[in-house]
Amino acid sequence: MESRQQKGEYEEGKDLKKRRMAALIAGAAAVELFFLVCLSFFIKTNLLVAVSIVLSFQIPLAVRIFAQKKQIRKICKVCSVLLLTSGVIALLACHGRNYYIESMTVVDNTSVDIERYRPFDEASWVARLEEEPELTLSEDLPVLNGSAVLFPLYSSIVNMVYPNTIPKLNEKGSPFRYTDTEAAYKELFSGKTDVVFSEEPSEEILELAKKKGLEIELLPIGAEGFVFFTNRGNPVENLTQDELRTIYSGRARNWQSFGGEDVEIRAFQHDDSNSSQKRLKKFMGRVPLMESQQQFQLDSDSGITETVSTYTNHMGAIGFSFSYYTRSMDVDKGLKLLSVDGIAPDNGSISSGRYPLSDRIYCAVIKGRVSENTGKLLDWIVSAQGQRLVETAGYAPDSR
Repeated sequence: MESRQQKGEYEEGKDLKKRRMAALIAGAAAVELFFLVCLSFFIKTNLLVAVSIVLSFQIPLAVRIFAQKKQIRKICKVCSVLLLTSGVIALLACHGRNYYIESMTVVDNTSVDIERYRPFDEASWVARLEEEPELTLSEDLPVLNGSAVLFPLYSSIVNMVYPNTIPKLNEKGSPFRYTDTEAAYKELFSGKTDVVFSEEPSEEILELAKKKGLEIELLPIGAEGFVFFTNRGNPVENLTQDELRTIYSGRARNWQSFGGEDVEIRAFQHDDSNSSQKRLKKFMGRVPLMESQQQFQLDSDSGITETVSTYTNHMGAIGFSFSYYTRSMDVDKGLKLLSVDGIAPDNGSISSGRYPLSDRIYCAVIKGRVSENTGKLLDWIVSAQGQRLVETAGYAPDSR
């Protein structure tokens, strides 16, 4: 009788031990799953991979503990090895894919780093000519402002023509300013700025000037190209303007439509405040623009935010920018510029206007408000020396 009681207590103890072990396994699985889910967010590991790793350890282990027959235990050993192996393979595949994507050329330099183009600094990236300036100004300095894409140019002009004693960029009393294109024109209208360096002003800017009774005078000083680029391995070399609009309207989904391979088109865009995006909308005209691809990013201030995806050089990718920016892209490391309507975007075709998406760049002033020194500066910019500086700064001279 006592032996049976001891046996019953023994069996009950075994059951209690199994229940505790099961609870321990379940708790460990929950903790590991939470950890791997969090880890998957930061290292871009697929959630399913994380789950498979947890299951590969926990399920076979749990079954082996509770299984009564040796045959089932042997089967579970095999299952454990297979699940663990599949989980590891899936994890390696996921990381391999992420490494492949991250090794691609990523284009996010579609805006100017102002700090790199400060004048009067030996380490600055401003353009310099190995010759004495034919014009130097020391007083009554015209106040310059402009768009981001032209900041390197007018900073180079300040560096060559203005005295190095002027107040720094945007400081009180400085003739050297940078806001953005729209704000620069508003300062031009109010008299705070004398010259705006920009592309052709928008209809909204022209309408605002008209309402204020002002007339904008535009002096062409160079040319800039609006360009499209793809992966160098893409066999497509040329697209017509209509084909580009078809792509960015979302009506064309595969490169086969344009003589390429059977690869999905991934048409990247910028956010709406970007000058290249504004130029794309102008190019599209009345053709509706497709929705941009989105990506999630972690922001320390606002948490997880959804933003326009940065161009990543997939085989099916296509992006766009101004030709100035492409000079600093890794064109030799996987990118290529597309011809448009059979014309390649080089300095010659952009300068002459043969490239169909070439735009003039201007110095904008208000008619009747051009001071003597402003006139001297404008004359110098279009002189032979001024045009050499324009070209050295990375823009095409205007030969139209």
